Amino acid sequence: MKENDCTIDTSVAFPGKEVPFRRGKVVGLTANSKVVLVEWAGGTIAKVDVASLISEKEARAKEAELKAEERLLQEESAKLEREFEEVFNKVHPEIQEKIAQAAALIKEATEISEKHGIPFRPKKGTPYQMSYLPRSFKKKWGQLISGDEGYEFVVDLTDAYGDTTYGGWQSSQVC
Repeated sequence: MKENDCTIDTSVAFPGKEVPFRRGKVVGLTANSKVVLVEWAGGTIAKVDVASLISEKEARAKEAELKAEERLLQEESAKLEREFEEVFNKVHPEIQEKIAQAAALIKEATEISEKHGIPFRPKKGTPYQMSYLPRSFKKKWGQLISGDEGYEFVVDLTDAYGDTTYGGWQSSQVC
């Protein structure tokens, strides 16, 4: 707003990023014509830089503009959400089917591991990097790991590691 537009009882607004803007009336002038006293709608009075204020007419226009932008953003967001949901509903069953197939194969691998007492770890480059130590390992190969060197031999050969006290899937606690 321009300094000459701010007279006593002039309705003003303080624009922001959210609507509605803060509204008030000029209730006093200061010796510095660049600052006025504004009584805000809530009853507080503050010194305000004239350059930071806009007229009521400008406020209505800017608020309408911001509301239109917000509606457009909401429409775009809703459209994107609908597209995502549509693609999700289309491909999610296929993803779940592949996961179920992979789970069945992993279960089969663990059964072979348990049968022979052989630990394993998926090859590098696969997303699943946990080691599997069969519960039958100690029973079948426990004498092999009586010392640290025996355990290192098993780890070096199989690339599977973990606590032999526990059977099943093992993962590192270090991230």
